[in-house]
Amino acid sequence: MNLTVGECTENRLGEALSLARRCFQKTESPLQSRRGRETFARRITSDRDLHKQVTLGEIRLFGIFDGDRMCGMSLMKDKHIRYLCVENRYRRSDAVPLLLDYMRSLYPEMTADAPLTEAQLLRDCGFIGNDTAEIDGLKYIPMQAAKRESTHEIWDLRDEIGEPTGRYASRDQYRSLHAGEYMLAVHIYLYTPDGRFLIQKRSHKKDVLPGIWDMTGGAAKVGEDGQEAAIRETREEIGLSLSPAQMQLAARLKRKRSFVELWFAKVAVDPRRCVLQDGEVDEVKLVSRQDMIDLIQKAKHRDAVYKRTAIRAIQQAR
Repeated sequence: MNLTVGECTENRLGEALSLARRCFQKTESPLQSRRGRETFARRITSDRDLHKQVTLGEIRLFGIFDGDRMCGMSLMKDKHIRYLCVENRYRRSDAVPLLLDYMRSLYPEMTADAPLTEAQLLRDCGFIGNDTAEIDGLKYIPMQAAKRESTHEIWDLRDEIGEPTGRYASRDQYRSLHAGEYMLAVHIYLYTPDGRFLIQKRSHKKDVLPGIWDMTGGAAKVGEDGQEAAIRETREEIGLSLSPAQMQLAARLKRKRSFVELWFAKVAVDPRRCVLQDGEVDEVKLVSRQDMIDLIQKAKHRDAVYKRTAIRAIQQAR
């Protein structure tokens, strides 16, 4: 599976409504009265106002995709999920959590009319609600998104020139990105007025490159550009607040699945005052310009192009 999520334009509404109708007929019908089934069919297939509202942006359509194929959908109005459905084969996958974590990043306090068969999926994703309601024979459970940390770090998927595509994936999907799909990573080089560089020791708890010395860095989350991501990562990882005026973009490199931006910032920093993020950073220290260059040069996880670019930028930083 190559699962991604994103908001859809009105040209995919027909596909989404057909999907909702199929899912309802296969999984929901046994739990509904005949009147409820007729109500759903009427609403989902012949509600001209629904089409108009999606076209005008009053109702937002979100899709779950396996490659280019829609396998789940949600219609939302005024922070309220009117319809949510997902094909049976994807119900035990990451599809629904990924979609709802993305929607939660837009609407932290969203509510939902949960079809009976989807209620447990929503509960598993942090929604609460148990009482069953009924309108025109159509049964559902009113639910509210509870406050909780997202289980997925959601990224913008970018195209060949690094522009957001309007589709989103999580960190879990990184190694399954298709050709032409990219995420954005940022590396932040912090240096003092006297020319020393701050480096950090990656936590021994991390799955990737635990315990090595490196610069501050991370991935841009949904809606962020490189500068915003660099400022956020620096604040989160070492407790240092930077302003946009301090940030200098030194380079942007295109890799197999990502764009990597190298940001530099001159700042008077005392390692003893840094607040280290648990699970991410174990230690920080200042090193000389030459030691910084040597660290990059000896890094086995950096390729030759990255090394040349970073070292040149380190030498030119003033």
